[in-house]
Amino acid sequence: MRIYFVRDLKDRASRIGKTILVLLIFSTLITIQAEAASRSVVFDVAQSISRLKSGDIRGAAVEINQARLADPDDPLINDMTGALWLIVGSDHRANWYFKAAQAESPKDAIANYGLALHLISEGHFQQALVRLNGIRNGDVATLSIAREYLYYLLGDVNGASDLVLPDAYAAQSDFFNGLSAERRKNWSEVYVQYRKAYWLLGSNPTSEPVGILMTLNPDLPLATGFSQPLPIQTPAARFPSRKDALHGVVSLTPGNLGNDFQYLVFRIDGHPLTILNRPPYQYLWDTTKVANGAHAIEVITYGSNAQVIDRSTRQVYTLNPDAPPAASQLDAESAMVKAELWRLLALKPSRAMLSDRIAQAALKLEDKSQLVSEWLERSIALDPSRHLARKELISDSSGAELALWKGNPSDKEVALTFDDGPKPGITPALLAILHTNGVPATFFVIGRHVVKHPNLVKMMVQDGMEVENHSYSHPDLALLTADGVDQELLKANVAIQAAGAPRPQFFRPPGGDISPMVIREAARWGLTPVFWTVDAEKMEYPPIERLTHYIVDKARDGAIILLHNGRSATVQALPQIIAGLKARGFRFVLLRQLVATIENKTPLTRGIQINR
Repeated sequence: MRIYFVRDLKDRASRIGKTILVLLIFSTLITIQAEAASRSVVFDVAQSISRLKSGDIRGAAVEINQARLADPDDPLINDMTGALWLIVGSDHRANWYFKAAQAESPKDAIANYGLALHLISEGHFQQALVRLNGIRNGDVATLSIAREYLYYLLGDVNGASDLVLPDAYAAQSDFFNGLSAERRKNWSEVYVQYRKAYWLLGSNPTSEPVGILMTLNPDLPLATGFSQPLPIQTPAARFPSRKDALHGVVSLTPGNLGNDFQYLVFRIDGHPLTILNRPPYQYLWDTTKVANGAHAIEVITYGSNAQVIDRSTRQVYTLNPDAPPAASQLDAESAMVKAELWRLLALKPSRAMLSDRIAQAALKLEDKSQLVSEWLERSIALDPSRHLARKELISDSSGAELALWKGNPSDKEVALTFDDGPKPGITPALLAILHTNGVPATFFVIGRHVVKHPNLVKMMVQDGMEVENHSYSHPDLALLTADGVDQELLKANVAIQAAGAPRPQFFRPPGGDISPMVIREAARWGLTPVFWTVDAEKMEYPPIERLTHYIVDKARDGAIILLHNGRSATVQALPQIIAGLKARGFRFVLLRQLVATIENKTPLTRGIQINR
């Protein structure tokens, strides 16, 4: 770096100290700003990966948008953006970003891997394998998993027999072991290996793992558990023109400098390059010293008293065969972030597919046949379209018009039922009151809340309560398609059973909204709709005396009483409600007990039968 100062020779000696100081300041500033820019990119990408792993897709997109504002052409940023689009099921948008990363860095292993995944999703298996085999310096385990899956798709019967993966990829190892056992028709081993892979994907059986999923379906070889739009704008399909790119050494010259001009500063991507204060005010910039890609050249002119006169910026593109990698790739932290990104992009077995394969294996095993319906339900809960091809699963929907509103009108008994929840703070308080008074109750729980608070469901079961289905996300079921109803009911079933409760026998439609189609779909899965005799919802607010009197006065023999598992007024009123009902001679029963006492009852529940 050359810096000229306008002073006569006798002044120069007296200003040597200040010259050295200026050099040191600018040299330090260049280093600090370069490291800060690199660290900012790496930090934003690391934050995006962290959010993505937790399932916060939109949060991950916000983080990567911040990084893109700083350096939209950074290969690591484009790799991460491509990964985001892949994980929400938009491989064409992902393909654009992987191509952008490759344009900046042709040997970018992650970009080439992403392009190979696009080929797999398009059904070009042989081309994908060629691209994978050409990748150098990529994550060995991630590449091996993709190759093994391609061998399966290409019909290689020996593909997965000798695959050895690190412990971090245990789910994939067990999956490929199950696939190998399936080829040998060792159904006991198939059941064991696939089941191990299933639980290694995570403890929440109501959702697919974050990532790109193997389906074993050649027509749709890759899938994802997410399908939501991202707040990322995909640029028009353009790449910087190579014929206009700068290369080698170029001369930078400012425009009109003005009368009050004293000196100027050239900056590249915000990093100071030089200070010039004597003609010809030119700087020879060696573009081979910077990473290929877009750069911002800025010239700032100063007048007397170091006041800024003018500031102008020009965007350029550099392209050199031996250019250094982007700054973010130079940092050791970047290597760690890339390792995380590789792990995130490693193909995982689909949980829905595994559930389906486990059910098929169980069908062939005498001692596992009773588990078939459970695993098929897990599969359909994640992918309702699968039931169209599952002729093994048949339910008796005769009498599908039946619903339960009350018990036997000649029995002095009532069923307390609580909708919603489980909810921390409220549910334990309700259970404590019920336990103290020796009163059983039925809880209609919301599946997504069960996933968050499975310990509260365990408390219900331990206290002898009945846990039933109130849908997974509390929608108006009557407005959904048949597949949507199936998914709401079965995901809730799966969540409830995973929390340690028996398989639900009843469901209560949110808001009481129902249709003949909803009743028919519920009947397919052995679920009877339950409504109420006494609806106290509008009374579950202070003063609690009003709520107490309403329920005690309205209760009749065989009544089903509707309360809510989420309101403090209900907790406060419950001891008085119990005391008032007991004073009237009522005994408390679970819904299953209430159904058992109905005179001349028709079977209201339908078990799932297996067609063997």
